[in-house]
Amino acid sequence: MNNYEERGINIMSQYLTANELAELLQVTRCTVYNWVRKGILPCGFKIGKCRRWDYSEIENSIKIMKGELY
Repeated sequence: MNNYEERGINIMSQYLTANELAELLQVTRCTVYNWVRKGILPCGFKIGKCRRWDYSEIENSIKIMKGELY
């Protein structure tokens, strides 16, 4: 079991909700949306009224934040 699974985040699902993304990044939902507005995170896409983020895009954004990807 990895660290995400211990916290109840299902990363096997390709698309994350705002709550799952906030938990993954250990920030609030408000911070997630602020980072989206600032261009730090991708905007994701909407299904009805719900926004979802592709896990692989988030993974790349995390690598960029850490300086691992240029």
